[in-house]
Amino acid sequence: MQKYGLKDFDLYKTRTSGDPHIELSSIEVPKDKRKQGLGSAAISDLNAFADTHKATVTLSVADKNKETGTTSKNRLYKFYGRQGYVRNRGR
Repeated sequence: MQKYGLKDFDLYKTRTSGDPHIELSSIEVPKDKRKQGLGSAAISDLNAFADTHKATVTLSVADKNKETGTTSKNRLYKFYGRQGYVRNRGR
């Protein structure tokens, strides 16, 4: 989202069984802007949009990658959990 100055924020819209579905495939905050709440604000806006349109949002937690700032899957699980996401353990 340009409004937050994110380096990457990729969404895909699909329909499953007639229900709108949004997949967040990538979010990346520039290194110099991390720890300022920009990612949280963008996710909050995404959640509000999805609620308004009765859409389901899914995402996958990225693997460790120094270039994108992904340091720990566990840290990302906690981040997304604070945003209201529930981990799907494949059951």
